[in-house]
Amino acid sequence: MQVEWWAIIATTLTAILGAPAAAYIQGRIVNGKPILEYQWLKNTALLAAPLGGDSALSIRHQETALRNPRIIDVSIRNAGKKEITESSFHAGNPIEISFDDSTIVEVKGVVTRPADRPQPIWTLSPDNKKLLIQPCLIAGAQESVFSIIADGEGDESKFRLISPIVGAEAKHVPVAEENPRRGLVPISVVLVLSVCLAACLALIVTLTIVDNKNVDDYNKLIDDYNSQVDDYERLNSCIAEAADNDEKPTEHCSDLR
Repeated sequence: MQVEWWAIIATTLTAILGAPAAAYIQGRIVNGKPILEYQWLKNTALLAAPLGGDSALSIRHQETALRNPRIIDVSIRNAGKKEITESSFHAGNPIEISFDDSTIVEVKGVVTRPADRPQPIWTLSPDNKKLLIQPCLIAGAQESVFSIIADGEGDESKFRLISPIVGAEAKHVPVAEENPRRGLVPISVVLVLSVCLAACLALIVTLTIVDNKNVDDYNKLIDDYNSQVDDYERLNSCIAEAADNDEKPTEHCSDLR
């Protein structure tokens, strides 16, 4: 029985210590580096041409006519817990975001969530083809959405981001995966629950083994008792036979010793 109780103690310690250990490992490995997600959110043409013809409307920006104007919304998000600091930008190079061959006419606005996080510092490339995010602080779980007026096709398949951030993984999130990480159970919670579930299953198995061992011990005890009762009854019968035959019980029942 001693071995089974040690198994119960070991299983209990696994349940108590395993969950925090899993959460710690997850925090060190999964959230140990920033993950820069970028996503194409919206592409809205401002001039919708009638079927089979050209639009009679025109849009100008500072006296320049726009041939294919559109509003494009894109987001960048630090999906990790570790912040991206200004010193993380290699050689002070900016993050480069390009939209196929479209010309960026104007950045209409930037919305950052949570609202108390600092706005990213941005500029445009000299040819107005790229949005440049200058070295700045991007906190963990911070997301910034850029609303841009562009002139061009707006081909999402040519959407590109070049990241100079040391130690950070750049990840493109497809359009269909809106808010991919929101509403999901954190990996740390999954790991903790998995460890607890495994410990509980091990505990149930251990208790089942102990319970089966107790049943086996009980049945063996009953068999030994019944065997001793049988021996006692045979001995009494032998002594009675010796008395009837005027023999000594020790001699008549010597085979039962």
